[in-house]
Amino acid sequence: MAEIRIRQGNQKISCPDGSNLLDALLEGGAFVDNPCSGKGICGKCKGKLLSGKVSAMTETEAGLLKEEEIKAGIRLSCLTEIYGEAEIELLKKEGRHKVLTRGYMPEFQMDSYESGYGIVIDIGTTTVVTALVELATGKELANASMINAQKHYGLDVLTRITYEYEHPDRGVRELQDAIVHSINGMIGEVCEEADVPRGEIRKIHVAANCTMTHMLLGVDARSIGRSPYRPEFIKAQTCMAREIGIEVRPVEKVLKDTRKNPEMLHKLLDLTVECSLKWFEAFHREFGPVATNFSDPVTCMDVISKSQFDEYSLPYIKKLIDGTEKIMGSRPGAHICGKTSPIWADLADAGLFSFSIDNCEDLAVAKAAVGDRMRIAGNVPPVDVMKEGTIDEVIASCKECLEKCADSPAGFILNTGCQLPIGTPKANVEAFIYAARKYGRGARLGQMPKGITEG
Repeated sequence: MAEIRIRQGNQKISCPDGSNLLDALLEGGAFVDNPCSGKGICGKCKGKLLSGKVSAMTETEAGLLKEEEIKAGIRLSCLTEIYGEAEIELLKKEGRHKVLTRGYMPEFQMDSYESGYGIVIDIGTTTVVTALVELATGKELANASMINAQKHYGLDVLTRITYEYEHPDRGVRELQDAIVHSINGMIGEVCEEADVPRGEIRKIHVAANCTMTHMLLGVDARSIGRSPYRPEFIKAQTCMAREIGIEVRPVEKVLKDTRKNPEMLHKLLDLTVECSLKWFEAFHREFGPVATNFSDPVTCMDVISKSQFDEYSLPYIKKLIDGTEKIMGSRPGAHICGKTSPIWADLADAGLFSFSIDNCEDLAVAKAAVGDRMRIAGNVPPVDVMKEGTIDEVIASCKECLEKCADSPAGFILNTGCQLPIGTPKANVEAFIYAARKYGRGARLGQMPKGITEG
């Protein structure tokens, strides 16, 4: 392993021997001016080597430096490899910028809210602005701004897309992490300024260009940079904040609340149920009664204990089930991520119509435990099989799920073990549909389908 010591701030960064110096510095969070995204063209990513072993200077690197710079030990980090221990001095500090946070506001019809707060975010290629808004009045309470942290990977859209091309194993993730980390910091900043708890944020709206939206959602943007320049999506996207790492009330704080602030947590959970039911009411007014499902990424035995589930989850799940049935006229289904076998009976007692089981659990065990009390759904692995697997692996996994649970007494729904990841190949989705039709042929409630028994 190599270790880089940065004189400013006495920061240390570890990386494998032979690593590119620019990559290692960016990975460690250091600021390095690199407008060309490490292509050895701009000559800006200069650092002074104070001690240690690095690769020999190439003709290309020497051609981008002045003679006095070379004598002073200046190197271009994008053209330098690091071996063992080395100490460097970064020559350019991150500058301060004034970001415009005000502008023309056209008239528009606001959604109606009685209480709570919202976050609005404008992600530009160069700058990011975040504002905290009182939902009932539309009044802006605080704002924060910063230079887009993705600048470390290129100053413009094309160089960032190029970074994804040149780093296929980590480029998408690093670009997403950079912007999400910035957003989380700005949300904390505006909430602190307005003295508003993060837990009272109900909605987050983001405006961004096509490439920035892909990078925020963690979607491969390389197709935008090559002919015929087709993005992965062209419409507005909706997701839960936690799915992309935006922290409204981070899980670790919620878990601390169970011991340090249980009264506040109960109020927050009540608010969560209230907001969910209001959404169901609005949906019912627009579309009438429909089947409903809700998801919970925290109420699993990997994260909380059974006693925490009994106090902080089960009562609110029951309220949500009862409220949904009153609004829609039918009981909802649910999905809870992770290990859930110790709470299956509780969920059935609470009145769930169906339960989607994560792929870490066994469908046959679930059928034996609660298959006569609620419908079971699952559980083709969404990442290992649906996103990363072959067509044959998708078909085989679907068949295995049906063999285990298709004859469950209260019914079975072939599904993935969790949300289908963005970027799942269309061919794998089509393979899933093919397998469901082939092996689910002749399905009857509580019986194994003919597609399984007859082949």
